[in-house]
Amino acid sequence: GYTYVNDTKYKAIICVGKHPTIQELNKPIVEVHLLDFNDNLYGKFLYVEFIKFIRGVKKFDSLDELVSQIQKDAQSAKKELKL
Repeated sequence: GYTYVNDTKYKAIICVGKHPTIQELNKPIVEVHLLDFNDNLYGKFLYVEFIKFIRGVKKFDSLDELVSQIQKDAQSAKKELKL
């Protein structure tokens, strides 16, 4: 999808889920990873726009497997968003 920060549009992968691999949460949260972006956004208001569903939430056997899948998801998003 896309994430808007101060009226600037960034390409992103967006996850809505309960963190099943790291620490299962009671309620879903929204996590956003901006593609090819390196800055601190803590405390800033973000607006997200969902473009395409890539995959459902899954519990992985290890953090390494999760990281590997997130990298694959980022590549899929880059292709979809023509990055």
